[in-house]
Amino acid sequence: MFILIGSHLKSRPVPGGRRGTMLCRQCGHETEFMEHETQENLRLYLIDVVGYGAKRVMRCRDCGGAVVTKDIDQTAAKIDQAGTLAGHVSDVVNEGRRLMASEQVQAATRDATEGA
Repeated sequence: MFILIGSHLKSRPVPGGRRGTMLCRQCGHETEFMEHETQENLRLYLIDVVGYGAKRVMRCRDCGGAVVTKDIDQTAAKIDQAGTLAGHVSDVVNEGRRLMASEQVQAATRDATEGA
């Protein structure tokens, strides 16, 4: 039996994030860099299971190379579980809590316990 396990890097631009021009160490071009938020996802059989390792980087527009600079606030990087198995489980639990808190469920529960 084989177990396929690995990781996947997600990266997305930060809305309203910083931009700047600098020399890219990977491609050698002087080009625009944009602030991105990156996150590693643990994968099991090509399914993202859980996210970890969120950080902010400046990403090269030409080659996608990333540079971590000291002036980027790393505390702003949040781990996003959307699209992972952990995120789906969390969504189901939150939906269950929302439904259990609804007035219809509480009224039905009240009616069932009073009738017993």
